[in-house]
Amino acid sequence: MKKLSNLWLLAALVCGMSLGVSSCKSDDDNEMSEEEREQQLQTQQDKKDAAIAVLGQLASTSGATGDLLSQTFEPTIGTPDESDANIQIVSINTMEAAAQRFADLVNADIDEQTPSYSWSNDLLGTMTYQKSTDGKSWATVDVDIKQVPHLRRIVFRSPEQADNNGKFNGRAYYRFGDVVRSNDFRKDQKYEYWVCVRPAFGPEGKEQSHWVCLGDLPEENIYSYTYTFNKDKLNEWDQTWYVPTGLGEDKTHMQNLAEMIYAMLYPTDWEKNIRDKNNKKLPMFNDFSKDRVDLHNAAFWKQVCANWDKEYDGLDLWHHIFGISKDDLKKQITNPNGGLRLLYNGYSWITKWNCTLWEASYKMGTGNQANLHNAKCESIKKSMEKINVDCREMAPQIDGYKEFFGDTNLRWCVRNRKGKYMTWSDFYDPKYKIPDVIDVYRYYKASDTNYEFYAKDPEVTDSTAVVK
Repeated sequence: MKKLSNLWLLAALVCGMSLGVSSCKSDDDNEMSEEEREQQLQTQQDKKDAAIAVLGQLASTSGATGDLLSQTFEPTIGTPDESDANIQIVSINTMEAAAQRFADLVNADIDEQTPSYSWSNDLLGTMTYQKSTDGKSWATVDVDIKQVPHLRRIVFRSPEQADNNGKFNGRAYYRFGDVVRSNDFRKDQKYEYWVCVRPAFGPEGKEQSHWVCLGDLPEENIYSYTYTFNKDKLNEWDQTWYVPTGLGEDKTHMQNLAEMIYAMLYPTDWEKNIRDKNNKKLPMFNDFSKDRVDLHNAAFWKQVCANWDKEYDGLDLWHHIFGISKDDLKKQITNPNGGLRLLYNGYSWITKWNCTLWEASYKMGTGNQANLHNAKCESIKKSMEKINVDCREMAPQIDGYKEFFGDTNLRWCVRNRKGKYMTWSDFYDPKYKIPDVIDVYRYYKASDTNYEFYAKDPEVTDSTAVVK
């Protein structure tokens, strides 16, 4: 505004020095309207939100308070390179997946054919993507982000490109669909149930597991705002809105959740779609090799689904994870206007009434969009003046958010976490139980805890196997 005022002063001086051929506009004409001011504020906030979304994918900002962009964080996007801690290695098996990972990170329109791409944000810094030609990686990203000073480069590479670094022999302790919970109550007397949507898997060079939680949000992930209507009048009243905050953004593992649920509900169709040679661009859990589909075949998914149907802590796992029955989840997923709908990131509410929430939807599709890969991520802005929003409880309670979204679809707030951040301990090993959590359901039986069992390679599930 100071710069703008100086320009107006210069304009007035020029007008005064002229011979009166034309008059200067009044000061009132130059003032921004309330609508223009709100638009300017919204534009600034949109830019800040975009910066925070990128930051949250590079580093863990969970638990941080205040202005995130004025703080520094340690990188968590990959694993540190053994020779240089400022380099993060992201284990990924294809060039397509590497390009998609960077595209999702900065919302760029690039693919596996893109040779290079430069991204900048004056609130963060710069990142320069470069497709590799030396065969030692798929792509590299030079990073200069002031909030993550110990991250100088990201390397996307497969285990084979790094002498099989990241691979391990034998089975991992957790598999797709395993469920753990917190070992104590939160302040609101609720447990948190987390489901494994991408396990550590030696044949794919994946040493890290990834988990999501869809249950009611804890206090630190809820922002509330109260407004008093008809102030100074006898019939004044207060209204409070509750929206999610600090959820983070991980499109890769939101998509993995969607694909996993489809595989559990429709195991035969899932495997058929993966094996279909016409679906060349259809991913299998982001970058898992389709040559290893036997290790996650329809018989495996049938067992996982059947085990979710059993009772744990008084409820089946569908209710523990989604709050609804398997049949109700199927109804929404198969509804052309429904799908799996996840709220991520958080909220943006900079002007008086306009609030933005972020939603990812995964719907039924065919071809390269099969297995719930018909995905859409969008920001949705609404005026809160005449609608109520309460995201403290999501599915199956739709009354709190149906006015905002304008339909009766069930929705879930999604939080993502790496296996090594599921514990307060420094210990994490893909072949051992995660400390500080309670195993609720595990594909491998509790009795399968001897060293010999986990030393064996992952098995092909027998279609005649008995559900555990």
